[in-house]
Amino acid sequence: MNTVVIDPSAPYASGIRAALPHARIAVDHFHLVRLANEMVTDVRQRVAREQLGRRGTTADPAWVHRRMLLTAGNRLSPRQLRRLERALAADDPTNEIGAAWGVKELLRQLLAARDPADIRTRLWTFYVACATAQMPETTRLATTIETWWPHVLVFLQLGVTNARTEGFNRIIKQVKRTGCGFRNMDNYQRRIMSHIAVTRAAITPACGTTPVKCEEPGKSLPCRIVAPDPAVIRRHIPRAQPGWRVRSGKAAGRAGGLGTSPGTSTWRGQGGQ
Repeated sequence: MNTVVIDPSAPYASGIRAALPHARIAVDHFHLVRLANEMVTDVRQRVAREQLGRRGTTADPAWVHRRMLLTAGNRLSPRQLRRLERALAADDPTNEIGAAWGVKELLRQLLAARDPADIRTRLWTFYVACATAQMPETTRLATTIETWWPHVLVFLQLGVTNARTEGFNRIIKQVKRTGCGFRNMDNYQRRIMSHIAVTRAAITPACGTTPVKCEEPGKSLPCRIVAPDPAVIRRHIPRAQPGWRVRSGKAAGRAGGLGTSPGTSTWRGQGGQ
């Protein structure tokens, strides 16, 4: 076994190092995007508490469009992007929710990169955006990416993912839950196999993936995510302010020479330290 794909979990990583010392560990991009979505939700909820003194309701545009904030930018139509712009303009006076959304989209663009130079550029852009935002939520996300960067880089280099395994595991749990338990293991296995066959035939496109748009339909992974207009993201990234810095280190050398920018390798933001 040469490569193992895991969640960003320290116990998982330490167990794999002990059992498979020569295997390369890759972090699945799905879990990193999930962390970014959780960051956006945390910022939205915090802003609502600070501005309104309560949780969001149907009277608040940011709460009404909370699902749209978590949707991949490349899957939003121009009309939906305009709706999102109006919601943020009306319910985000500090631009913190918009900055969190922009950081999330920059992370998605980083995870879609494959060229080493493109990876360096997008990583640097992502770190600068997190530091410029000066929010504890974006600082925490950037720190997580820095901690797991060698394993994120393995994913970017190899394009491996455990999405199929995660999907099958979800189906198995769903069949078990809806069946309220099976006493016959053979029937349980038949139900799982038939459910997988039906659902995969219904939702799987030619390229074998559903969450991203493929530039070349019919080809297998990796598919490149088509990013939204960069100008839309830039409008939500505040200008650089005093209080952030980038310092040198050895992480880039361990990760194969891909750091945040030429001459730098690790990120530190003062906002959440």
